[in-house]
Amino acid sequence: MLRTRAGQPIYVESPVTVMTTDATYLIGSPTFVWGDSSAFVRQDSRRDIAAVGVKLLNDSTAVPLPPLPSMRKPYMPIAVARGARLIAVWGTSTDTSLAGVFAQDTLWEATLIAGRWSTARPIWASGPFVWHPSAASYVADDASLSIVFPATRTDRGIAVMTRSRDRWRTRWIQIGRAGPTGVALMRLSQSELLLAAVGSIDRDGIRGLNASYVARMPINDSAPLPRFTLLHDVARMSAEDPSVFRTTDAIHVVWRLGGRQVPTADTLMEATSRDGGVSWTLMSTVSLEGDMRGLRVQPIAGRAALAMAIDVGDRSITSLARSREGWTITRGAFPDAKTIPMISTLHDRATVAFGRTRTSVGPGDPYDAPVLATSSRALRCEPISATSVRKRLRPPPRGKPTLQ
Repeated sequence: MLRTRAGQPIYVESPVTVMTTDATYLIGSPTFVWGDSSAFVRQDSRRDIAAVGVKLLNDSTAVPLPPLPSMRKPYMPIAVARGARLIAVWGTSTDTSLAGVFAQDTLWEATLIAGRWSTARPIWASGPFVWHPSAASYVADDASLSIVFPATRTDRGIAVMTRSRDRWRTRWIQIGRAGPTGVALMRLSQSELLLAAVGSIDRDGIRGLNASYVARMPINDSAPLPRFTLLHDVARMSAEDPSVFRTTDAIHVVWRLGGRQVPTADTLMEATSRDGGVSWTLMSTVSLEGDMRGLRVQPIAGRAALAMAIDVGDRSITSLARSREGWTITRGAFPDAKTIPMISTLHDRATVAFGRTRTSVGPGDPYDAPVLATSSRALRCEPISATSVRKRLRPPPRGKPTLQ
């Protein structure tokens, strides 16, 4: 459990790890810091709505960041390092109900300089958009930041925004019909992006209701808009949670096919390209054996990858390991999970972070309070003394059958 120097418990929901030249940060919302060093306070205690992360001092001690300069709840705060500075982007909504997560109206930017946030500036206010981990995506390098998200202007489409030299450039791609529900992004080169989207589409001769589709997109503002390639379409199931990643021999697009409208478990779908995203092959599918949300995929080494999703039925995390032989599923890898898992790689380790609850005593009766749970394993060699949680993340022994 994370604590302040004074011993106060800290909770950062499914955080993203960001390293600047002089510090490491965990960025996530909500972020809670409790006032009592021995127990959590009551659940209805006041907490700053714009608190979005901490600066790590070591593995268990952290300093809370100042709240973002936002008057409204920040949705999906992301951050990238620029030297010793931290650039944050987040969405807000005038809808204060739970439905606000599906309809933001303004995207903001601010920079953390010497422990203080700069004045927030709006970078998108051209129409309603969707900004949460299962819908939007981003990639960053030392010089630029690119973000994509489903949005609505006069029609449904995809907004692609790139930040370079403190300036944002926006390209609008009209999709038509009900539009995409989620978009994933990968950089193919310094001048080209790969977009992978799920949802409906009516353009480039493609018409689909629950489709998965991809396009190679030049970053140059004057380049023609991309043409999409259809990967898969199905009438009665919902395509959600797209991810795109690269291994040593191919580019992969993975998404979850939800079985909400028919009595069947969710399915992991995969398409691969061995020619840089020009042509695609639909691969064998894997049953997820449950009702999943928030599928996350992280490449780890060679042809390997690690995927995780939360089973909303039994509140555990399902883990999938990808090898040359295909995907191998591990059910209930982490029980008592309350949030979507976030997977990250740092140095030679893969780490998963998510929210759990534990019983705590406040001024009144005991109640369940949120805590941040993390577990990691070595990507190369792991000592025999690894914890049982880390062992659950280890790929299965060679020869174990995979679900095709």
